[in-house]
Amino acid sequence: MPKPLAEFEANYSFGSLPGDIIEKRPEACLQAAGVLAAWATLDSNFLGLFVSLFDEPAPAAAVYTGLSSHAQQKALKAAAKMKMSTEELSVLRAIQKSQDELSSTRNKLAHWPWGYSGQLDDALLLVDPAMLAENTVAGALYTADLRNDTRPPWEKEWRDYPEPDRSRILVFTNHELNEVRSRIDGTSGNASMLTRVMDRGHLANRDNELFAYLCARPGVKEHLSM
Repeated sequence: MPKPLAEFEANYSFGSLPGDIIEKRPEACLQAAGVLAAWATLDSNFLGLFVSLFDEPAPAAAVYTGLSSHAQQKALKAAAKMKMSTEELSVLRAIQKSQDELSSTRNKLAHWPWGYSGQLDDALLLVDPAMLAENTVAGALYTADLRNDTRPPWEKEWRDYPEPDRSRILVFTNHELNEVRSRIDGTSGNASMLTRVMDRGHLANRDNELFAYLCARPGVKEHLSM
């Protein structure tokens, strides 16, 4: 789990050009890109699973890709109820639960500004954009107060420029990013495997072996027992 920067004795730099961050922290950026690429593959495999539940793949794919991510999950569940057994539905719910657990990190990587610290050479900083907006407003008000205060300097009260809330800057180490990417890859593989299970004529489905193997996979097994 990532920790807030407030727990580290470290500086920070964010809001710079992406090329600067890539130059300063190439390994962390590579790991972060791996997370985003793995998520795109996961999305593709869920699309494949959805399409496999219909006799007409083209209209099904058109409908699915036109939905929001949340609506896609609901549509997949609704379609699965028509084609899947109770046990298969339980596996689908387990895979989607695994997806939900990983979505927070993926969304932060996709939508939060990236940064780095001079003292943390194996990590990427992700900055809460809401906090960044609040800090920008505070900085603008601070500057306006200075500009509008016409008193001589010796009569003014000294105030530091407002600092960002370090508890809302998250530190993702290279190892943590790699772990997230690995878990997404596993979830993606599980979705792909469930698609093959739904192909009733697939050779791997003989004697239900593929489904039994899927139920024992990481990302499925632990959620089935909940």
